[in-house]
Amino acid sequence: MKNKNGKKPSLKRLIQELLRAVVEKKYFGTRKKLNEELLKYVELDKDFSQKIKKLRKKYNIPELNQQEDIISFPVGDKHIEAESGWLSSQDKKTKKAIESDIHSIVKEYNLSENFFDWIEFYILYNKQPPWSPFYNWELPLQIGKDFNELERIPLTTQEKRYIKSFFRRILGIKRRPPKEKIKAYRKICQVLEKAPKNKRRPFRTLETALKTLGRGKLTEYYEPSEGIRGEDKLLKKTYDTLAIEIDEEGKYFGKEKQLSQRLRKQHQRLKERRAKIMDKKKLKK
Repeated sequence: MKNKNGKKPSLKRLIQELLRAVVEKKYFGTRKKLNEELLKYVELDKDFSQKIKKLRKKYNIPELNQQEDIISFPVGDKHIEAESGWLSSQDKKTKKAIESDIHSIVKEYNLSENFFDWIEFYILYNKQPPWSPFYNWELPLQIGKDFNELERIPLTTQEKRYIKSFFRRILGIKRRPPKEKIKAYRKICQVLEKAPKNKRRPFRTLETALKTLGRGKLTEYYEPSEGIRGEDKLLKKTYDTLAIEIDEEGKYFGKEKQLSQRLRKQHQRLKERRAKIMDKKKLKK
């Protein structure tokens, strides 16, 4: 196995990727899929992008180049990325204000706290980050600071197991732990037991449903039978044309109407889920 540079990854890197995959499947598999959907809605939301622009203007953030702006500090023989050079050069008051504004967006859109870095990157570099905020390793610490997080973002069963596992390690609970540690751990378990459970299931047909947002738009295509050398024409996208476009492998050949009906239902489901998740009563599409 080789990376993009054609080099074989180190044993350490392979172990890290393996552990990441195991932990993802065991604790954050469902949350990853839910956040993938949420991220799509955030990207589509015009109000969200406007908020980013306003914050950039509010703090007079220049056009920053990520590669040039990120500063790092030496640790032994290695360099660890620290933070934005522009951000670190700001006074304490400005830093706190930016942090507060980002937290406000997180709360307003009902996002989990691990969206903080994603939003910060978007504000600083005026573009959506190339990564997604899937893994919330600091979840137990966030809940420890504010139990209201359990009400704001209902946890999945996997995440509750992760929190219990985390606190067992922190408290050093093994075979016969002290009574004080058992008491503290039981209190955590009681809080988790009473906390609301996530009832939202992953949207399995999200990718095809998102394509239905293109319905009604005009697309250009080449028609060879028109004119002497053929002509470029405009076609308005419908559920029928989208069905043909999506069915590249021809699985629904002769059943295009059936796929068209499915897309219609997916579009309605997408509209309802997007409105509910983004907490908006009306959508343009």
